[in-house]
Order: sequence, then structure tokens, then C-alpha cells
Amino acid sequence: MKRRTFLAGATTLVLASAARLGIGTKLASAGRSTPMVAEETDSLAARTKRILVTYATRCGSTAEIANAVAEQMSAGRCTVDILPIKDVKDVRGYDAVVIGSAVRMGRLLSEARKRPAKWAADLAAIPTAYFCVSMTMQDDTPESRAEAQAFLQPLVEIREPVATGLFAGAIDHEQLSPLLRFFAKSAETLSECDHRDWNAIQAWADTTADVLLTA
Repeated sequence: MKRRTFLAGATTLVLASAARLGIGTKLASAGRSTPMVAEETDSLAARTKRILVTYATRCGSTAEIANAVAEQMSAGRCTVDILPIKDVKDVRGYDAVVIGSAVRMGRLLSEARKRPAKWAADLAAIPTAYFCVSMTMQDDTPESRAEAQAFLQPLVEIREPVATGLFAGAIDHEQLSPLLRFFAKSAETLSECDHRDWNAIQAWADTTADVLLTA
């Protein structure tokens, strides 16, 4: 799968170039330049940062959540790359990383547990956030949140995150393997459903992006 990149905006390139040249000004309507205030300088610094959103999925539900997270994080603030975790060789060159995974049989998918362990040294130097997608969260209760949080423990042991997201998933029989589809259609507990709360996912991405960019 090719890398998808969400850009902060076309003005980022212009402002970033000015910053590298040491101009430190903003355009004025009369053609004159005025000094950039601290808040604008901070905004420029954030816009030139890069976040990687990477994920492990089996049936596509987690991939769709990861795309929503990446798009929301990029909105006017930074550049975000999104890649399946199996396609990520390393995380060097990124200012922050978000790792997400579906949960199967009470565990994160194997690549979501093994790959980040190889990046431990690099992750230790940058802010990191995690999210998991599990039907455990179809009922958002303190008990379900505690159970879902425990799924992320293998990642927490690699790098303490600045934020964690706990999301419910979806079941689409057409996305399952033939064997799983057979069992799903015969099991009431595996009927087709979609419990993803897109408003909650976008809100988490929004607040987490701000934390990642200022950590």
C-alpha cells in the first residue's frame, strides 16, 4: 500500500521556506513585513512537523479509523503520513508517532506488538500515542475501558504514551475470510454491526495531535 500524506496546507511550504531563510516575517497587505509574534512562530513550527500514523488491521475497520485520525490530525497543523505497520521500516525522521491495532483473541495483532519493539530506541526520543479497536468498547463503561486499556500494555512497555485511544470496531461479513464468514453468519454474537463513534474518534485525534506537537 502506498503512503498517504495529509498536508497542513499550501501556506506551510511558503512559511517554512521563509523560516529557513531567517526572514521571520509575515505578509502585510501594503507589501511591508511585520515581525512574527511568538504564537505565530509556534504555529509555524508545528506546521513543519511530521506525524506518522501506522496501523495493523485484518478486515479494514482499523484502517478506516486510522485514516480518520490522520486526516483530523493534519487539519491545518502538520503533515501526517499514514501507512500499514507492515510497510514501515523505521520511524526516524518523524516528530511523533501514532500506532493503532485491531484486537483479536484478546491481543493486539502480532505485527503491532513486534514491529514497535524494533523501533524502541527511536520511539524513546519522540512522543507516541496508541489506539486499539475492539468490540469490547461497544459499551463504553469503566470495566470495558479497563479491559481495552490492558490490550495496549505490550506497547506501553515499549514506550509510555502521551495518549491512548480506545475505540469500538465494526463487523462486515464481506471483509472476513470464507471460514470466518461461515462462523460469523452462524453465530449471533458475530452479526454485522458498526459501533464506531466517529465524533469521538475525531475528537481524540484533535486533542492528541495538540499533545504530540507540544510534548
